[in-house]
Amino acid sequence: MLVKSFWYVFSLLTIFFVLLNTPNNSSIGTSINQSQLFNFRSKKLFMQKIIAFNVSMFFIFTILSLI
Repeated sequence: MLVKSFWYVFSLLTIFFVLLNTPNNSSIGTSINQSQLFNFRSKKLFMQKIIAFNVSMFFIFTILSLI
C-alpha cells in the first residue's frame, strides 16, 4: 500500500514538473543579457534533473509494485 501511494505521488510530481518546465517563448525577449541567459539555462538544467529523478523513482516504484 505504501509503495502504491509513493507511485501516485511521483507520477503526479512528474506531470507537474513537466508542465512547469514547458518553455514559454514570450518570457525570453531579444534584449536578454549573458548572465540572465546562463541563469535561465542553469534553472532549466536543475528542473531536468528533478524530472529525471521523478521518472526514475516512478519506474522503481512500478517495478516494486509488480513484485
